[in-house]
Amino acid sequence: DFTHPQSITSDEIRMIEDKVNRYILSCHEVKKEAMPIDKAKQSGALAFFAEKYGDTVRVVSIGPFSKEFCGGTHLKLTGQVGPFKIVSEGAVAQGIRRIEAFTGMSAFEYLFMQENALKRVATIVKSPMLEVSGQIEQLSRRVKELEKDAEKMRLAVIGQDVDRMIQSAR
Repeated sequence: DFTHPQSITSDEIRMIEDKVNRYILSCHEVKKEAMPIDKAKQSGALAFFAEKYGDTVRVVSIGPFSKEFCGGTHLKLTGQVGPFKIVSEGAVAQGIRRIEAFTGMSAFEYLFMQENALKRVATIVKSPMLEVSGQIEQLSRRVKELEKDAEKMRLAVIGQDVDRMIQSAR
């Protein structure tokens, strides 16, 4: 969760994914150390949840970009996280956004499902995968043209029926 006044665009999501994946692939060491809570706070470590901490806390530091109170990380290097893929973004409160993402094998499985869906669409529209959006736009334009033509024909038929009724009226 993070503070942000509006929806995150697809370009921004891509930038976030790129940045996070670069951090992951940098294979920074994940350092864990226990220290007195006062020393942890002075070191700049962040405590995120309204949890009660004891006199000694566990601080996890990842390269130059993260230092937090933490009880559960077991990684030795950031690279062990694997790929990072955002799957949703939305509002959870006024001015608060939430990103949900997959990492590791779950990210690969999600990407595989997306690829399969795109392959099915490409097969249906008879187009190479990288040209699917253009083919769908072209088909959409064609459907609109056909709908206009059908409406013109419907009105013409109605007009002919009206003319026949008028001519056969007594």
